Amino acid sequence: MDCDALGWVTHPIKKINDALGKQPDWPKTSGWLQLVNGGEGPTFVLLNSRKNWADFAPLLKTVADILTEAYGKETSDQNQKTIRDSTAHIFTEEAAYRTDLSYAPGK
Repeated sequence: MDCDALGWVTHPIKKINDALGKQPDWPKTSGWLQLVNGGEGPTFVLLNSRKNWADFAPLLKTVADILTEAYGKETSDQNQKTIRDSTAHIFTEEAAYRTDLSYAPGK
């Protein structure tokens, strides 16, 4: 399935990213990945990088708050509904990079 056929879900993701990117106090440590080959699709993954466990604390504004401020309640609700309706599974995982378990090829 090409990306143009996925506009129904990528458009709300872009709008959310745009709104969050304009927030001065919102962490700039997340990004979306899209599965392009193999597996069940369409599959999107939201990655959030955190320096430590304290970074998991809730922020002052929710994503819904920011979307409502940026686009108004109706558009905010519709974008969130589109993402909810197109979500089959939600998984939360934590992973830590460990240099002692990683291979770094020589230069």
